[in-house]
Amino acid sequence: PDPEQTGRTSTRGIVFHPFQWLSLFYNESDNFAVGPTRVYATLDPIPNSSGVGKDAGIVLRTPDSKLELKLNRFETSQKNVSGRGTLASTARFGVNTYERFAWANNRLNDGTFDNGGTYAFRGQNMNQAQFEEFFRYAWYDPEAADKIGPPNENRYFAPPNSDDTVDVDATGYELEVTYNPLPNWRIAFNATSVETIQDNIAPGFAEYVQARLPIWSKTWGDLQLDGDGNIIGASNGIRFQDRSVQKLMYDEYIQRVVAAQNTAKAGEGRINVGQAKYSANFITNYAFRTGKLKGFSVGANLRWREGSTVGYPILQTPDGPVSDLANPFLTDPDLNLGLNFSYRRKIMNDKVNWTSRFYIHNVIGDDKLELSAVNPDGTPAAYRVGREMFFQWANTFQF
Repeated sequence: PDPEQTGRTSTRGIVFHPFQWLSLFYNESDNFAVGPTRVYATLDPIPNSSGVGKDAGIVLRTPDSKLELKLNRFETSQKNVSGRGTLASTARFGVNTYERFAWANNRLNDGTFDNGGTYAFRGQNMNQAQFEEFFRYAWYDPEAADKIGPPNENRYFAPPNSDDTVDVDATGYELEVTYNPLPNWRIAFNATSVETIQDNIAPGFAEYVQARLPIWSKTWGDLQLDGDGNIIGASNGIRFQDRSVQKLMYDEYIQRVVAAQNTAKAGEGRINVGQAKYSANFITNYAFRTGKLKGFSVGANLRWREGSTVGYPILQTPDGPVSDLANPFLTDPDLNLGLNFSYRRKIMNDKVNWTSRFYIHNVIGDDKLELSAVNPDGTPAAYRVGREMFFQWANTFQF
């Protein structure tokens, strides 16, 4: 069973009304999230994510309360957030791919050992047991050096509860405008600007890499150094089969691990470009309260989102490849429209309130293919089906 998880949350706030047309407010809170037990790549437990937040703002309204404007500034800070979908996930994926694919490929696909033979590497012939010292099982196996049994690729997969973390700080502004020109007609608009900063990205990943380097480096062969003693290449090392191409383990390490490590490092203290900075929504609804259309209402909602990130170019730096976070590949901005119609009346001798609602989603959407991922060279890597228009009908009964 999962260990007991405890914590405290609190919320505090104050509202000041100096005039009928003016209100000032301030709120702050702290919390923590209870969830499944998580572990870093090093098997160390990951603490529960926790956060603090505060916001302050002003509300202005007309004497007749038909028009209200609210402007607030907010700040949030979250610790030990799950790294899935962030640069921490990129780092974890790089290590997992290197361990599972490159290392297991050597272990599972080299026929020499299936026949009890030896493998010539760096001037020595190694049997299966000796070769294990170069290809120890990865991921949470403290007895790796003692396990020479039949190869099993599953031992190279990260367990499902493995994760990494990132700290996230967000600051932004939100504007809300509500206008009621008539008692039965409501118009609302809101716009948000938010900047999300990532920090302390993938600490478990960094620690795991350092622990594995003494083992990984045994397979790299003769290292090539520059004038300052930095590794710039390798030759005569162990290779593995990647589809129809044989690759050096060192080269794969650079492409999978170093690139992810550099990208995570480059993301420290930067705006999270994977999130739309600007967004806006417009909503209106009109209800008929008299005449032949009494009980009917019509409405619309319009949503706009800034373009999102679908990939990054790769920069070659003295420390190895790194994603160019300053120049991401972006999709076009997203604009969407929805319509709704409803009818409300009392039925069954006025004992039941019946409401029937009909929605038309994605009025200006279509099912064309949309780009969802881009390769580092700018070529498309993946597509998704766009959000086509669809209909929804719902009925509720209140007794």
